[in-house]
This record gives sequence, C-alpha cells and structure tokens, in this order.
Amino acid sequence: SPIYSHFSETVHGAAVIRAFGEQQRFVLQAHRRIDDNQEAYFPRFVATRWLAVNLEFLGNLLVLAAAILCVRGRGELSPGIVGLAVSHSLQVTGILSWIVRSWTDVENNIVSVERVKEYENTPKEAAWTLEERLLPAAWPNTGNIQFEDYGLQYRKELDWALKDISINIQNREKVGIVGRTGAG
Repeated sequence: SPIYSHFSETVHGAAVIRAFGEQQRFVLQAHRRIDDNQEAYFPRFVATRWLAVNLEFLGNLLVLAAAILCVRGRGELSPGIVGLAVSHSLQVTGILSWIVRSWTDVENNIVSVERVKEYENTPKEAAWTLEERLLPAAWPNTGNIQFEDYGLQYRKELDWALKDISINIQNREKVGIVGRTGAG
C-alpha cells in the first residue's frame, strides 16, 4: 500500500517534481519503500519454506511409521489393509499442507476486511457546495486572488508540499510558468 500510494502521488505530481528537479529524491523514496516491503516479505517467505519442509518431514515420518508397522504385522494384516494404510499416510502430507495454506490464506485475506472497515471509518471530505451559503449571482465582481500563509499536504501524516505561500494576484494580471523550449 505505501508503494502504490507513493507511486500514485509521484505520477500525479510529476510536473512539479520535474519543475523542482527532485526526480532523484522520489526515486530513492520509492526504492526505500520497496526495500521496507521486501524486509517484511522475506521472513514470511522463509517461514513458509521452513513450515513446508517440516510438514514434508512429518508426513514422511508418518509414511515410514505406517510402512514399518505394516512390515511388523505382515502376518496378521491383509495386503489390502497394508495398501490402504500406506496410501492414506502418503496423503497426509498434502492434507497438512492444504490446511496450513488455507489457514494462512484466511489470515492474509482478513486484512482486506480490516482495510474496508478502516476506510468506512475514514473521515469524509467536505461537500463541493454548501446549500446554506449560496454565492451571489454577480460573484465574482473582480478578478483578484489572494492567498495568505497557504499550505498543502497530500495526507495529514506527510510533510507539507507547499508551506507559507502568500500571493496577491490583481485583476487582469497574467500569471504563468515561464519554461525553456528545445528551440534556439
């Protein structure tokens, strides 16, 4: 999730990032988030492999025990019972692996439910229009735009993208970004 949100924010702000020449900083942030994700993923991968090896070992011990018991009781056991015991003990490894895999899938997928619940409790954005505060029909009567100590951040927990911006644009004043072109 942090990787996707950072990527989305970077794509949406690509023009600003390029304008300030901060591409390298955003690439490093993306690499750091991927590394953090892999730090969490690697122990899970190792634990899964460890569990699979141990389940295989346990299943093979069960097959060995069934085979030894069948050999020791060959005088009392019929060949059909021996075959049934050994074939069923061979299936135990697959069943154990399936149970563990199903349990971990349930545990992993419950995170989706937790996220939906979290999003349900996320504060809603303000409405675009306020019914009780209608603008006058003649609004705007001048073209002045004024910002005082304006700030902007993508999310509450992030640093300010813009901070302490004060600007006063007068009526009929042109505002724009002057850029270089490849010509001349």
